[in-house]
Amino acid sequence: FSFFSENYTEEARQVLSHANHPKLGYSYAIVGINLTEMAYSLLKSGELKPHFYNTVPGTPELRQFHQLYCYLAYEFDKFWVAEEPESIMQFNQYREKFHTIVKTNLQDPDVNLTLTACSKN
Repeated sequence: FSFFSENYTEEARQVLSHANHPKLGYSYAIVGINLTEMAYSLLKSGELKPHFYNTVPGTPELRQFHQLYCYLAYEFDKFWVAEEPESIMQFNQYREKFHTIVKTNLQDPDVNLTLTACSKN
């Protein structure tokens, strides 16, 4: 989450605030681990090719992977809060639902999974 907090400070604060919410809160670290695995599996499967093709001139570098992770962290948080799960025990169910949404978005040839909010980049 350090790239996220350094480059998207306000968004990272918002995500952390939601993670600490008394009813809708979740483990910031566990979500981070799960999103890293999700991003890595999408990368290894080739499903991220359209995103990188549309957003990176030339060969993608680690920075672009970090930026994708920021997008996933921010969007997962928005998704989680909007869904209002009854309990953190439903995390896996919502994680899979979010993963399906991301994979569906990646089917769009014009896909661009970039967090464009208040980036310092």
